[in-house]
Amino acid sequence: MAGSPYTVTANYSGDRNVKPAAATDTHTVQAHAALTTTTVTSSPDPSVAGQPVAVTATVTHTFTTTSRSPYTVTATFSGSTDFNPSTGTDTHTVVAHAGVA
Repeated sequence: MAGSPYTVTANYSGDRNVKPAAATDTHTVQAHAALTTTTVTSSPDPSVAGQPVAVTATVTHTFTTTSRSPYTVTATFSGSTDFNPSTGTDTHTVVAHAGVA
């Protein structure tokens, strides 16, 4: 997580019964990759030799915050002995839900 580890400091100014005190500790936040679901389809299926076939990969994710928007999404096909590699990129913007400050 950006900025981690965090330094946390607690200060107590004291009163007539307890002396002032201070303590410092470090807190580390571990970020985990967000869950996604990937599906791949091809159409038409079956196809005839020489006929173009669209292969579609769909990655689904639920964005829970707008803090890092816009997101850049890149799809890469590494190629094979029969097909050249290719890459496509899209930018996706997440906006706040209506009624959310």
